[in-house]
Amino acid sequence: MFLVLPFLVACSSPARLSSGTFGATDASTPEGPVAPPAITLDLDLDAGTAAFSDETGAEAASANITMWDRHDWPSGCPTNFSATPEETATMEIDSITLGELTIDSPILVASCPDGASVALRDDGEFGGGGPCVGAIACIVFE
Repeated sequence: MFLVLPFLVACSSPARLSSGTFGATDASTPEGPVAPPAITLDLDLDAGTAAFSDETGAEAASANITMWDRHDWPSGCPTNFSATPEETATMEIDSITLGELTIDSPILVASCPDGASVALRDDGEFGGGGPCVGAIACIVFE
């Protein structure tokens, strides 16, 4: 039994960020869900940039991003034996306002379990259940 335990703990694949264009699908504050802004995220990992556009295509905000070292990634989607490392990048901007939400010290986090969505949230406390848990404000893009 104990020989299998290290394998079970180490077998969680990371949720990775990927380049692409994503639309806002969910948003939340500590009080609960709020309407997501009509914003798209254009994430280009090769160029190291994140750009946000409104429904007309006008740029709402943009910033360079810096990828975190893997050992600093938060963990989400916990199980009895493991959790999913979520790739994370810091946005090189003090704060960002999209719709009604202002996010201070914004970061981008790949959502567990597979990175199919990206969370824009503050660089604060993490709750371990997913990228928005513990955030002051969070917008999920898919």
